[in-house]
Amino acid sequence: MSASTPSAGPRTRAPRSRQPAASRSSSWRREFRSCSPVAVSAVAAPLAGAGVFAEPAPGDAPKSMREQMAEHRKNPVCASCHKVMDPIGLSLDNFDVDGSWRTDDAGHAIDATGELVDGSKVDGVVTLRKALMAHPDVFVRTMTEKLLIYALGRGLDARDMPAVRAIMREGAARESRFSSLVFGIVHSTPFTMRLAQAEVRSEK
Repeated sequence: MSASTPSAGPRTRAPRSRQPAASRSSSWRREFRSCSPVAVSAVAAPLAGAGVFAEPAPGDAPKSMREQMAEHRKNPVCASCHKVMDPIGLSLDNFDVDGSWRTDDAGHAIDATGELVDGSKVDGVVTLRKALMAHPDVFVRTMTEKLLIYALGRGLDARDMPAVRAIMREGAARESRFSSLVFGIVHSTPFTMRLAQAEVRSEK
């Protein structure tokens, strides 16, 4: 399957007016490719004006997302993260905000090619998937951490890492299926302690 072939699955990008493709879920992409978990509370706030692009001047042709992100990376502060994140986001650029397949952006042909920080070449969702699955342990760990963050309603820290590793070990026995990760989370110490603490508070 080539980059010009539609693939199942909706795109998780917000409309351009709200958030650019290559910026969405930026902390996740930075964590995944750097292989270093970052607690939600530790993620630095974006720079003022980040994710907001100026409207084209009257008479100027609108720019594609790739062109806008290239301009954004001219700021060295922004480039430090976006050089990691943008190849991932732009490889999904054929998917519009509602998950429909598209071949152009603002009148420009979609260019989904790029290079990830580990040197992997990507040109669409198929090659991106292959690149992600080349690091299955990182993928499963990131998925486990994000699910646990959602379940707990807070960020993770070093005290949660034993639980994350236990969930991953138990899930590995079931081929790391999504259901096995969810099962591990609901039986994990952080989650069961959260429920117990909530019951104590409700009784007061």
